[in-house]
Amino acid sequence: MNRLAGALAALVLMGAPAFALAEPIELPIQIDNNLVFVEVELNGRPKSFILDTGAPTIVDQRAAQEARLETRLFAQTDGMGATPSPVYRLQGGRLSVAGVATPSPIAIPLAGVERCFNAVALDVEGGEHDPTAARPGGPRRVDGILGREFFNDHVVQIDYAASRVRFWPKGQGPSTAGVSLPLQLTASHMFVDVRLAARGKPAVPAHLMVDTGFALPFGLVRPFIEANGLGPPAGVGAPWTSCGLNGEVAEPSVKATLDRVELGPLRVEAPVTEYSRTVMATSFDGYLGGAALRRWRVTVDVPGRRLMLEDPAPTP
Repeated sequence: MNRLAGALAALVLMGAPAFALAEPIELPIQIDNNLVFVEVELNGRPKSFILDTGAPTIVDQRAAQEARLETRLFAQTDGMGATPSPVYRLQGGRLSVAGVATPSPIAIPLAGVERCFNAVALDVEGGEHDPTAARPGGPRRVDGILGREFFNDHVVQIDYAASRVRFWPKGQGPSTAGVSLPLQLTASHMFVDVRLAARGKPAVPAHLMVDTGFALPFGLVRPFIEANGLGPPAGVGAPWTSCGLNGEVAEPSVKATLDRVELGPLRVEAPVTEYSRTVMATSFDGYLGGAALRRWRVTVDVPGRRLMLEDPAPTP
C-alpha cells in the first residue's frame, strides 16, 4: 500500500510472538477494486481488513476506538499522500485471523484510504466504472490492513478465482506446479525482478514491489520512467489519482499501457500501468499490483523467499 518511516518499520520486526498453526486454514475473501478483503477479529469484533503485501499491519483508528483499545502517539506517516497521518502504538488488544493471533502494533486513521478506495470501481484489467453502481450497498468500510507481520509468520495463498485465502505455518505450504520467482526482502517490503517493454523498445529489467494493495496491474515510479525513456507520448493515457496512507497524491499520474511485462516465463501483454509523476527517491522501480496478480493463484512464501504463480483451478 505505501511506505512508512524507519521507526515504524522497526515495529514490523518487533511485533508479537508468532502463533504456531497445527493445520492449514482456509477462509473466504472478497475482491473489490482488485484488492483482497478478509474478515478478522479485533478484540472479538468482526472487522474487514485489506490483505496487503505492501504495508505493515494497521488497525484503523476508528476501529481501535470501537474495540476500546488504548493508543499512544508514536510517529507520523511519511509516505504517499498530501497530509501526514498520526501513528499510534496499540496498547494490548488481540487481532486474530480465524482464531490465529497476529501482531497488531499500530493504529492509523484510514479515512483517506477508505475515501480513495470508494471513489472508483476498477475491473480486472484496471478499467474504471461507476463506483455507485458497483457498490449498490454503499461505500465499503476499511477497518484495517493485514500486512507484513502476517506474511512473515505464514505461507499465504491467495486464490483469486475461488475467492479463498489459505495459510500454513512457516516451512509448509501447497505443492504448486507454477512459476516460482525469488522474493527479495527488506524489513517492510518484498520485491521481484521482472523485465518490461514499452513504446516498441527492447525489454529492460525492473525491480518491482509485490503489492496486493496496489489496485492496477503495474505501476512505475518517475525516476525509472525517466531513466529508461518509458513514459507514454504526450496526449496518450488518462489522468489517474494515486493514493497512499496519507490520502490522494497531489500530482496526478497517467494511466496508460506497457507493451508487455515478463515475470520469468510468464508474460502479461499490454497491461494498464500507472506512470507516476511524483518526484520521489526510491530503491525500486515500481509495483506489481492486484490486477496483475489475480491472473494466477498466488502463493507468498516470505519465510522461503519465493513468490509462486500458477494458473487457477477450473471453476466447477
